[in-house]
Amino acid sequence: ISSPVARALRLIARKGREHRKPVTLCGELASKPLGALMLVQRKAAERRVPVSLGGASEELRFLLVLTKLDDLFEIEGGAA
Repeated sequence: ISSPVARALRLIARKGREHRKPVTLCGELASKPLGALMLVQRKAAERRVPVSLGGASEELRFLLVLTKLDDLFEIEGGAA
């Protein structure tokens, strides 16, 4: 698991126990972004923690729309 994804999973585990605050992923995911995002989203959903994407690239936004997964994430701002 890439380090941004591992960090997100740790945050989800901790925030799921605390206040169910949103977890925001920022920047690019190095490899297999869709699979990594789905892993994070699935773990977050289990704990009822919202996931937002900060600085998502146009390519990632397009991929989410194309795969009809855009409604699972709140997308904040544009690419960094």
